[in-house]
Order: sequence, then C-alpha cells, then structure tokens
Amino acid sequence: MPGNHDVSLDPKWWQTNLDEDDDDPTEPSKALELFRAENTNGLHFLEEGTHIFTLSGNRTFTIYASPYTPEFNGYAFAYGPDENRFGLSAKESIPADVDIIMTHGPPLLPSSVYELDINREGQHCGCLMLYAAVREAKPKVHCFGHIHEGYGVQDVLWSSGTDGKDDSGADEMVRAVCKNSEETVLAGAVGHTLLVNAAIMNHGEEENNRPWLVNLDLRRTE
Repeated sequence: MPGNHDVSLDPKWWQTNLDEDDDDPTEPSKALELFRAENTNGLHFLEEGTHIFTLSGNRTFTIYASPYTPEFNGYAFAYGPDENRFGLSAKESIPADVDIIMTHGPPLLPSSVYELDINREGQHCGCLMLYAAVREAKPKVHCFGHIHEGYGVQDVLWSSGTDGKDDSGADEMVRAVCKNSEETVLAGAVGHTLLVNAAIMNHGEEENNRPWLVNLDLRRTE
C-alpha cells in the first residue's frame, strides 16, 4: 500500500504536478501494473478498498486499505479537512465486519494516554474522522504508520456510546503504549482493537524500528 511520498502512484497528484517536458503522463498506470504483476508471487499491492484473503485450512480474513492522509505540504493521496474519506457515504467506506484496517495515517483518539499519532513536536496528527470510522467498524487490528515518532502498540476497549464514552460517562479504555517489538502482541479480543503504528523509519541517527509480530485468530470457512 502506498503513502503520501509515493507520488508516482497517485494519478491525481501526478497530473496536477506534471512536468510536460520531463515526466511521463502514464507513469502512475505503469507503476500500478508493475505492482499488480507481483500478485502471482504472493506480493499483494493493496489499493484503496476491501480485500479478502484465504489461507491454508480455509482460514480467511478481510483487510480494508487506504493510502490517504490529511493534506500536508502538497504530498500525494491527500484529503481535505472537511472530507470524510472513510464514512458510510464515501466511495470506499469501511465495512462493518472487516478484520483488519490498514491506513497510511493514524486515527486521533480522544484519550489522554493515546500516543501513536504524536510527532516530534508533541502534537497529535491523527484524523478524528478516521477514528470515528474505526470505532464504528471495531476491527481486530488497525495498522498504520506515517507519524514515525508514534511507533508502538496500544489496545483500545471500546465503550458503548457514540461519543467515545459509555452510558456512565466513562471514556474508552486505552492501554499504555508498548514500544518493545521483541514481544509478540495478541489481537482479536471481543470489544477490543489493537492499534499498531508500524513505522519502520526513525528520523534520528538511531537504528530503524523493528517490525511487529501480531498473532490473530482467524475464522475458518466450510
């Protein structure tokens, strides 16, 4: 799945910023076909929308993917501050029974302990409308990146209210952030979503972040 720096894969960005003397106007379609050709080798390019995968033993899972993030400095795959990219009225809305949501950018949770969208200046950079869509779908896992400093894992136990609180006024329960990727993390508890900021790159001189290993109990089909 691409992100905001993958300008060659965003036809809208490419046409808007095309240098007619040096750039190939068909580059986005050529790049996309290059990635699609790898499907037969088990490497799947996730375009925006819902994808269903079947593994051995008839185990299946669904992934909703989106490369889009809030507009920032004219990068690719951007949406405006008033655009609900992930709501029910959107062209590629998130289905209710999805197992995994994978977006380039993070959500913004209204919780004082949520840290996975905080940048180097200590600012929250997540999307509140994405949070609302994830809250509605309640997937087993929501994986994202984009904000490199937010690398880590947190678990959220959803409350019953639509405003992020249950009937007693209690907020959703968010587990403290974990940044130790040497441990396998578990996902799939009823009423929970595992939030994973899987950003590999570090801005500093330290080594890049390690990938996360997530155990997920998958359903079987007959």
